[in-house]
Amino acid sequence: MNKHVLCLCAALVAAPIEARAQSLPSRPEFGVQVAAALSGGNNFAIGGRIRYPFSLTAPAPINAIADVNLFLGNTTVADINWNLVYNFVPHSEFRPYAGGGVNLSTGGGNTRFGANAVGGFDLGHVGRLAPYLEGRYTFFSLDSFIITFGVRF
Repeated sequence: MNKHVLCLCAALVAAPIEARAQSLPSRPEFGVQVAAALSGGNNFAIGGRIRYPFSLTAPAPINAIADVNLFLGNTTVADINWNLVYNFVPHSEFRPYAGGGVNLSTGGGNTRFGANAVGGFDLGHVGRLAPYLEGRYTFFSLDSFIITFGVRF
């Protein structure tokens, strides 16, 4: 079983969606996303995202990501995040990244601040669309692990 999982992971890394290598974006990219919280409460969300180069650092593969998610349910919860992420393989179609940032969650008369630990993958380009998959743990405010899938354009 483990050999099959390793072979599948290796095949995904080795098979780019497009033949040309991509660099990190040099301009802001906007996107839409869906999210699922894996630890109770309102479990599903829709949202939007902007990703842009973080230029206060030396030339490094660092991006800033700001996003808003609306978790819909009996009580709608707005989840607002700003994260800095380091791109481990910046000149590839399949780009893993990790980082952290801050969170503001509001809903049901409560507003709480938190911190994020985030990791994800840019999954290449399909035409002008750039899909991504991300996992985030939000401490203090939501205390929740959230999986996000979206596309930037």
